[in-house]
Amino acid sequence: MADETTTTSAVVQAPTQDDMQAPGSPEVQAPRSPELHFEPIVQLDKVETKTMEENESVLLQMRSKLFRYDHRADPPEWKERGTGEVKILRHTGTGRCRIVMRRDKTLKICANHYILPLMKLRPNVGSEKAWVYSVESDFADEVAKAELLGIRFASKENAQKFKNIFEECVPKDEVASNDSRNEDDETESGDEDEEEAVADQLGALTVTENGGGSPPTEGAPVTEGGSPPGEGEPDSTTDTPQTDERSGGDS
Repeated sequence: MADETTTTSAVVQAPTQDDMQAPGSPEVQAPRSPELHFEPIVQLDKVETKTMEENESVLLQMRSKLFRYDHRADPPEWKERGTGEVKILRHTGTGRCRIVMRRDKTLKICANHYILPLMKLRPNVGSEKAWVYSVESDFADEVAKAELLGIRFASKENAQKFKNIFEECVPKDEVASNDSRNEDDETESGDEDEEEAVADQLGALTVTENGGGSPPTEGAPVTEGGSPPGEGEPDSTTDTPQTDERSGGDS
């Protein structure tokens, strides 16, 4: 009768750290890094950054796209000035209202002007989301300039809300002098014809909820507000109009 051979398999386990620890020896601890502290060589004082909007309340803030009518172009045409948040602000002391708009990301000013008497929003031909209006003194370029501006919103509701707040801010208790009123009467009809002639070109221009914009230059100062027109020091973040109003600038 043949011998039967029985084979058994044994599971070999690797020794654990406790098994390798010699009896009576201290526990092994992970090395600790010393806490290093270096005093700064130069002590810098905290600088308070002012937005120049501390004394103003926000009546309206929403996304929009701003255009300006370039009379010097051949032929004259609408040029984009920037996409971003437009604000209507009211001064808590004087009650005067102004419009401030900054481009996305760079936060450079593309509109900064007061809402004055006789200012009127005119609808864009063929679109209910855009308005056209004239500004006697816009300080976006640190210098007062007369501009014909067009502003377009993402929806009809936003455009109507802007119009309602804008009209509420137009001063109604200020009476212009007889000389200025006569000049306005003479030029108003010509301005209206010009605005109506160029307003229909805004119909093909759009604005989205998610605006673009080139990243700001590293180290460039960025603030949130802008100096009121004609008050205080010029805002260092103001920007000149873009070549196509956007070449090398924001989308």
